[in-house]
Formats: sequence, structure tokens, C-alpha cells
Amino acid sequence: MIRKFPDCHKQSPLIVLPLIFFLALPNLTAAELKHNQPPTGLPSCPDSPNCVSSLSNDNKHRVQALQYHDVSAQEAMSILYQVLTDMTNPVRQVTEHQYYHAQFNSTVFGFVDDVYCLLNTGKTHIDIYSASRTGYYDFGVNRKRVEQIRTQFNQKLEQATSKR
Repeated sequence: MIRKFPDCHKQSPLIVLPLIFFLALPNLTAAELKHNQPPTGLPSCPDSPNCVSSLSNDNKHRVQALQYHDVSAQEAMSILYQVLTDMTNPVRQVTEHQYYHAQFNSTVFGFVDDVYCLLNTGKTHIDIYSASRTGYYDFGVNRKRVEQIRTQFNQKLEQATSKR
């Protein structure tokens, strides 16, 4: 007796192709997926000391926003973009939200820190957030980074206004 198999093997490309496509997708971690989402504001700092934000309510995490005067909001964001790209590449720019996202990697272990900058359109400042993706302590690295960004931002801002 010859046994005939059903013709389901003819449909196997329909099953295999999506599987191959799925396996070929980049393997993004949950943190990477979260950091690739469109912005809706700045994240909140966790309880750990490895985060600072201009929107934080507690002194442990609070830093001052980046202030600008005598330039337009677009000029201020352009200056900030120059500062961030001088420090790291690439900087993710989402102009419709007036938002920048920059990633910094530590030199020794390659830990990833995220910096988010969001233009506050109602005021003359840019809110800023810097945090480590992993770990608990950062030994003040994120606070120092924000202050470095602020210093360079203020210097470039002063240069831009003195040319007028």
C-alpha cells in the first residue's frame, strides 16, 4: 500500500518565510526598544543615584535646565546639537518634538548612558535628563556630564550672541 502524504508541504514556504524574517530582525533589548520610542517628555529618575533631571522634584536628582536668552529656540537647539555631536555620535534628533537623544558609552566597560534634551517651548530653557541604563551607582558621571554640556552650551551661546 502506497501512502500519500497531504499536500501541506506545499504551504511550508508560507510558514518558513515569516520565521526567517523574524529571526533576521536585529536583536534589540528591552532598554534599546524603550530608547527608540518617540518622545513624549523626559523620563522620571528612578530611586537609584545614577540619574539626574531638570524635571526632578528631589535635590538628589535635580539639575538646572539649560537656559538661553537673546537667541531663538531654534538657534538654542542648534547650538545644543553642536555640543552633543562634539561629545558623541550619533545624536538622534526628533525635530517635530524639539527633542534630542544622545548615547554615551563609558570608556572602560562600555556601559551606556542616555541623555535626553527637550525644548520647553513655553519658556526659554531646554530640559535635560541623563541616566545610566544599568547599574545603581554612577559615581556622579551623569551629573558631571550635564554640567559639561551646560558649560559648552553656555560658551557657544555666548559666542553666538557676541557676533551680533
